[in-house]
Amino acid sequence: RKEALLGEWGEKEITLSTANTQSYEKRRATFREYVERDMLVQLRDALGNSVESKSADETWYWFGDNDHAAWRELFKLYRMPPPVELGQQRQRHRGLQQQQQNYDDPLIEHADDGNARACNERLPTERDVALSFGVGAVLSGVPMHTHGAVFAEALIGRKRWFLQAPGGAPPEFDGDELVRHWASRNDNHEGDFCDNAPPWTHQWSSLWSSCSSLHINKTPRQRDALLTCTLHAGEVLYIPHGWWHATLNLDECVFMSAFI
Repeated sequence: RKEALLGEWGEKEITLSTANTQSYEKRRATFREYVERDMLVQLRDALGNSVESKSADETWYWFGDNDHAAWRELFKLYRMPPPVELGQQRQRHRGLQQQQQNYDDPLIEHADDGNARACNERLPTERDVALSFGVGAVLSGVPMHTHGAVFAEALIGRKRWFLQAPGGAPPEFDGDELVRHWASRNDNHEGDFCDNAPPWTHQWSSLWSSCSSLHINKTPRQRDALLTCTLHAGEVLYIPHGWWHATLNLDECVFMSAFI
């Protein structure tokens, strides 16, 4: 799969960012240069075979800053997360039925009480989504940071996630420390909300509702708890607005995020 990606996209230029919390440094490279040079350097560093270990602000990572025109064909291949697809369906259905005085949404009619409330909330559509694509080396990733709500999907490989709800004490971290070093001290490997959550394809609406309100009515200890999970290829994680999160690629990873 790596050779197929390089064969199709290897000479395309990409924008790399430093792999620290602020990602303040940028530089241009071809996709092939990133894979065959930067990712290889990171692998050697992770294995302890590099001459000098680097910090996160000296490590290059490809995520975001995508040239959507140059990579148009790749983005066209991506299938949106189920809630976005369902939002599109509801929008089309309402457009056809907007002249009916007594409009019944079949998605509400056939849902149980809990899911009906979740479904009744406005779902995002493709117009609400900004896609961001990336590739990461083994044991690469990004330290704790926050941003708006996002659906994060692992396309190839496994990605470890660390999350903490807003509203409590912020997590302890150094934004310039490599995330694999931070994770080695903070990953508890215990089952928690995310590890026990059902895949999107089974109970997306109840999980959407639970994730969105996870930090409501929680004690300070619960708010400050570090949640962990591992995404496998084809799995999607919803991260609400303002949640702290860090990532660690357990394999060479290809991933897509749908910001809403």
